[in-house]
Amino acid sequence: LHSVAFSAEIKKRMVETSRAGYLEALSISSYSLTALARACEPYMANRPDGAGIIGLSYLGGARVVPHYGGGMSTAKAALEIDAKQLAHNLGSKGIRVNIISAGPYASRAASAIGDMDQMINYAAQRSPLPRGITPEEVANASVFLFSPLASAISGHVLYVDCGYNVMGV
Repeated sequence: LHSVAFSAEIKKRMVETSRAGYLEALSISSYSLTALARACEPYMANRPDGAGIIGLSYLGGARVVPHYGGGMSTAKAALEIDAKQLAHNLGSKGIRVNIISAGPYASRAASAIGDMDQMINYAAQRSPLPRGITPEEVANASVFLFSPLASAISGHVLYVDCGYNVMGV
């Protein structure tokens, strides 16, 4: 499970982000999935029931989210396409690679983004399932993707956000 993300400049607008901050966010938050997959491949390859790698993403990799700057939106977009590339690279060895794009919830890491209560309430009011998500729901989705029940799912981004990602307004 890849759950690594960092940007020292996350509260900066994209236009204010330094090259160093941008590259740091990309390296830590995205390339680290590739490094993890490379390190784990020998232990995961060709297992009888297959194996899975999951990366955690956020809607900010596909849409503009205020206070999600400093290269983080780019890093999450890169994480998602890298997972698809890795799914292709490792699939012949029985390794599935997927992404969970979780809606906003009050984790310690998310507190760096900004006013999490406001973000949670905003998404909850506009989601088809009008409520916030829980960490347990993200964990349940992970258990599913790691299980044999998901044996034919690879290269997929699974949104665990009460449907917020489908909303246009």
